[in-house]
Amino acid sequence: MKKNYFLKYISILSIIAALGRVIFALMMVDFFSIAIPLSYGEKLPKVFQLAVWAFMLVIVNVIVQLVSGILGAMRWEEPDRAPRCAIWGLISILLGTAANILQIVSGYGASIYVWILGVAIPALYLIASMISIFGWANFKKEAVVEKNNRS
Repeated sequence: MKKNYFLKYISILSIIAALGRVIFALMMVDFFSIAIPLSYGEKLPKVFQLAVWAFMLVIVNVIVQLVSGILGAMRWEEPDRAPRCAIWGLISILLGTAANILQIVSGYGASIYVWILGVAIPALYLIASMISIFGWANFKKEAVVEKNNRS
């Protein structure tokens, strides 16, 4: 069986993306720390509470993305470990999507960079782990069969 270098490189990219996501999370905290007046005390408006939840989801997403990236970078040569990588990738996609939606609802918004770092790169990681599970040849065969069925 051929080695899946795609999983290795996407895992490294996932680690870098998680570190980039930390920078955007800190920017979000800076934005809301300036926006929250001190007169609210302990009673924050719902919007700011959503922002706090979004920040916590981003931090959990970063941790999951780092774990999945490290797991994929260490185990890229072992196809029997790829289902575990796929599960971590799916969890990372779900957390990234939820965090981005909460950021939008809270009023901070989510730039294209945040969607790329939090959702698109974990999706590529999930695809790479699925290729490692099923093999690249099976993906090619399914694409050819699907193309022939359309004709």
